[in-house]
Amino acid sequence: MKNKRLLLTVATTLFAMGITAQDWKSYSYAEAQGGLQMTSDYAPAEKLITPTAALSFGHYFTPVVGTRLHINAWQSKCGFTDLDQYYKWKYVTPDLDLMFNLTNLFSKSNNHFLNVILLGGVGLNYAWDNDELASLNIPTQRIPLAWKDNHLSHNIRAGLRLETNQSKTLGLSLEDNANSLDDRFNSRANDVDDWMFTAMLGLNVRLGHKKAVAQYIT
Repeated sequence: MKNKRLLLTVATTLFAMGITAQDWKSYSYAEAQGGLQMTSDYAPAEKLITPTAALSFGHYFTPVVGTRLHINAWQSKCGFTDLDQYYKWKYVTPDLDLMFNLTNLFSKSNNHFLNVILLGGVGLNYAWDNDELASLNIPTQRIPLAWKDNHLSHNIRAGLRLETNQSKTLGLSLEDNANSLDDRFNSRANDVDDWMFTAMLGLNVRLGHKKAVAQYIT
């Protein structure tokens, strides 16, 4: 009986040593996103919502840490609530973001149905085509800064992202970002930074990602 138990223990140990080991592989990806954007102002939120879109190219170096170049663009909106007049303009915001996979950070496994990604980054914003503002005939004292010779501003970003399992070639994502920009972004000066909030759905393609190969210890 003791010999049988010993043989069973040895067999169990060898089986445990021979189970597959998951080797995570770094990979790159490309993603297209579309959704809604809103600037911060005293106007009702529904008055300031506009469409937005983005393209990004990124790379995950480890199961936890990745980086990407993210380019967000389309149009933004602001206005004068007391006059019930609003205007739109175009913008483009390239950012370099760091991404941290919180799910992999706090889990022993790297294979999940859904990953929670914390991200932050910095970049520049370029805004143009605010002709609608000029057509409103607003007194110049109400708009002391209307871009003039400088259409550039900084962008500082923080956001949260949900994305489907990284082991798949195609993935879906939901991402919310808060962007802090220079006071000139909305063509009006009030001595505080402007804010832009985005919510986007995305489709990404994982490039060079391979499933872990079974390795057996002999």
